[in-house]
Order: sequence, then C-alpha cells, then structure tokens
Amino acid sequence: MCSKMDISDIFKLTGNNDILLFFILIVILVLVVLSISQRNRYVRLSTGLDKDMDKVKEQEAAIKKLENDLREYVMGGKSLREWKVVKQQVEELSELPSFVETKNEYILKIHLSMAKKDDIRVSGSNNAIKISIDSKEGPPLQSTYTTPKNIDPNGMRVTYRGNSLEVTAPKVAET
Repeated sequence: MCSKMDISDIFKLTGNNDILLFFILIVILVLVVLSISQRNRYVRLSTGLDKDMDKVKEQEAAIKKLENDLREYVMGGKSLREWKVVKQQVEELSELPSFVETKNEYILKIHLSMAKKDDIRVSGSNNAIKISIDSKEGPPLQSTYTTPKNIDPNGMRVTYRGNSLEVTAPKVAET
C-alpha cells in the first residue's frame, strides 16, 4: 500500500539534508537569474521600440507640416519667399525610404543615420530585399522590401555613402 510522502520523508530517505537543501537552493537561484535576464532583455527591446516609434512620430509630424504648408502655398496663403522653407522640408523628407523601378532593375534607397556600415547586412531572395542592422548599441532591426517581380539576389549591388544605403537589384529576365 502506498502512503503519502512529504518533504521530511524525502530528507529522511536521503540521509543528508544538507545536500538536498543545497540542490534546491541552486535550482531556485538559477530560476531567479534566468527571470532577471529575460526581464532585462525585454526592457531593452521595449526601449529600442519606443525610440523607433518616436522617430516615426517625428517623421509623421514633419509630413503633416509639409502637407499643410504645401496646401497653404497652393491656396495662395504663402509667398514665394516662404517657399524656400517648404523646399527645405521636402529635401529633409527625401531621406525617407524610396523604391524605384527601372526597365532592368529595382533601386532601394534608405537613410540610416544611426547605423554603422559594419552593422548593416543586405540579402535578397526571389522577390524581396532584406536589410538587417545588428548593432551593439540597440536591438537588432530588420526590414523586408518586396519587389513586384523576381530579382537576382546574386547580382545585387550595395553602396553605402554618408548615411545613405542604396541597393540595386537586377530583375530576372522573363521567359
């Protein structure tokens, strides 16, 4: 017949309470350390995402301001002297990602102000260009840009000047 066992019975069976107690403390310590490290990882990821969202909000605000300035200019409310300010805003926003299709290739241009050249990885698949930034200062980032037609990933050319990344991907000839 089976009887119930409690912790004291386990200690009696082992013959050495100190070893079992030490083992239990080690397991608890390992669990606490793992919990703390996971929490720290999530806090770092959250902070990185918050910074990225702030940048997106700044860009949205700049776009809205530009739209309002253009609307006011078109409606006759802005003078030509103020057009220089609008032109400057357009030039600043031109650093946002652009995707151009030519007869034989696709050209992707991205402004990466916070990335270092060595942290950037560009790869391609049949119909996508993938850009990864793996920086020690922040969380890893990754963006995938889908192309309307298939590309040749082996023929891609990548140039990085200043803070601008340009990826040229040749189209696959249709049969």
